[in-house]
Amino acid sequence: YGTALLLTTNTEMEGISDCNFLLDEKLIPCLPPMVAEIMDSYEEEEGNDVFFSENPYAGSRVRQSGTMANDVFCKNRWMLACLLSKPEKKRRVPNGEEE
Repeated sequence: YGTALLLTTNTEMEGISDCNFLLDEKLIPCLPPMVAEIMDSYEEEEGNDVFFSENPYAGSRVRQSGTMANDVFCKNRWMLACLLSKPEKKRRVPNGEEE
């Protein structure tokens, strides 16, 4: 069931945004426990197949942002792993209503 997804981001904030997008689009059933705790919306979910954490395989080289002078980051520092759900899509009919 579902398609496996492994995603890496440079910052924790980008990863949290990615998790929220996937949840809003109903592609994941719930937020990963770490993200839910940060967002103060933690609910115990059995069989949670969503994982978000620091990437143990990320490089340690610190880079400077090209857009913000005092911003530094490590590439691919955070990772998200999950099984995507199929989104429920409503069919649009010609008069603009949903079926």
